[in-house]
Amino acid sequence: MLAFLISASVAAHAQDVHYSQYFVAPLSVNPALTGFMDGTLRAMVNYRSQWASVNNAFTTGTLSVDGNILQSKIPANDRLGVGLQVISDKVADGLLTNNYVSASAAYHKGFDKEGNYSLGIGIQGTYSQRSIDAAKLVFNDQLDAYGNFSQTSADAAAKSDGLRRNYWDVAIGGVFKARINEKQQFYIGMSAYHLASPKVTFMSNQQLTVPTRITWNGVYEARLGDMVSISLLGMYSKQEQASEGVFGTILTIGKSWREFDKTPVFYAGMLYRTKDALIPYVAAEYLDIRLGVSYDYNNSNLNAATKGQGGAEISLSYLLRIPPNKKIIYLCPNNPKF
Repeated sequence: MLAFLISASVAAHAQDVHYSQYFVAPLSVNPALTGFMDGTLRAMVNYRSQWASVNNAFTTGTLSVDGNILQSKIPANDRLGVGLQVISDKVADGLLTNNYVSASAAYHKGFDKEGNYSLGIGIQGTYSQRSIDAAKLVFNDQLDAYGNFSQTSADAAAKSDGLRRNYWDVAIGGVFKARINEKQQFYIGMSAYHLASPKVTFMSNQQLTVPTRITWNGVYEARLGDMVSISLLGMYSKQEQASEGVFGTILTIGKSWREFDKTPVFYAGMLYRTKDALIPYVAAEYLDIRLGVSYDYNNSNLNAATKGQGGAEISLSYLLRIPPNKKIIYLCPNNPKF
């Protein structure tokens, strides 16, 4: 039963799921990023395997779809975005599974005729399920005289199909965007997740809840030429005693400031997760379909346990622009990696 209690306690205080390519999972970073794009609709898929050498410690998959609606009903420089996100996160080779389904909405208000400045406010509701697979639990009374866990456990938890806890949660966020001139633009956002403080422990006599997560994120993009632009980006999250910072730069080669151009675009960059890992990133995009790959090279104190193996991550995204033959007023930086 000891392993079960430890799993439950750790799960209650665990940090939220995270991606190195967090910019391809915008709805998990800030609800205000819903509809914050240079198109009409986008779909994104992410998969991450972290510390595979440590019994498949974390594997995470995300699917998100969001877009802008009612454009003819609101001012030309405003946007109303809606989105849906599904996350499945497995810990310790599936011993603990967290599933999340989130719906979000955001309104972006333009402050000038050109749409250079805007402020967006977003909200997100999430239904979550946390479960433990009892078949993967090991109990003290299973230990035989030879040091093997070969005996049948008398613990009640071992005879169950597992344990589940379902709960609702809510998040809010804001984002400010500014286009400085024809060559420079930026945005900065802030969000707060787990405002409902849901109880997630599997033990009925405990009141452990998910702590609020505060996240800051931002991007500065500069156009260096007709075929080259550079982005400085970063995200910082704080959740109780856990914190995470990811900062770096991405170079874009191709007509990244295009207007419905069909030429390929290539991305190459380097990110750094503070006190944890170096993260090279490469991606290729054609016809608004982009495939991105990154890998965490762990350089923290966990390096001995992980054997230097950090997290492999892959993303696939699609951005739909309607209509494809007309110029539209972009609300956000033209590079859809944001």
